[in-house]
Amino acid sequence: MDLDQLKTSYGKRLCLIGNIDIDTVLTKGTPEMVDQAVKERINQLGPGGGYIISDSNSVPDFCNPDNIVEMSRAVERYRSIY
Repeated sequence: MDLDQLKTSYGKRLCLIGNIDIDTVLTKGTPEMVDQAVKERINQLGPGGGYIISDSNSVPDFCNPDNIVEMSRAVERYRSIY
């Protein structure tokens, strides 16, 4: 899905949720990759509100627990951008 197009077309009418990659970033990624993914999504989808950052609707058991913790820390670092 084209997240920029979705945000532009629907961002004022519905809330986008997720979009932190579980297959690579949260499973095999480094803390730096997790940090970068969170920062990018907040910058991309955060302006004007209507975005809930998460991996999906649940955390699969194959995700690296350390990366889940890092995702939470990165949200704390970048959430006040908007």
